[in-house]
Amino acid sequence: MMNVSLLTMLRSGRFGPVELGASRKFIRDVFGEPDDYAVMSKRRPHFQDIWVFGDIEFHFDQSTDQVWLIYTDTFEIPAGSGAFSLDPWVLRWNRPLEDVCAALDDADVGWEFDPNPPPDVVGVLTSGGVQLGFLRNEGLQAISLCQRP
Repeated sequence: MMNVSLLTMLRSGRFGPVELGASRKFIRDVFGEPDDYAVMSKRRPHFQDIWVFGDIEFHFDQSTDQVWLIYTDTFEIPAGSGAFSLDPWVLRWNRPLEDVCAALDDADVGWEFDPNPPPDVVGVLTSGGVQLGFLRNEGLQAISLCQRP
């Protein structure tokens, strides 16, 4: 079984061997069939567009069939699946912003505050292009790596 490190992803922008732009075939070859599929919208369900492995979602662009987003917001401690084990490093649900930023500094991971976060969110962008989303007055709520337009 492959081990994927979230600390490595924060630094490199790679989820194990997967980079943004990877094909669906590559994901299947590396991880096999997904544990589940997520629905993007109740009105227009797209079961094949989001593959779920443990707590991690791979979102595919319909026109290119390539990964444009690697995401999770459904974790206590981010976990892998039968396809890969996941080393969450220090990332935990509701972990305070200050704790995560101090850990990033200690691990020598470059980061900056996102100048355009969603409302009520403090975003941290790492040197690897990963965004960590913290709800104001709470803690870590989302981890995402996406291709920005």
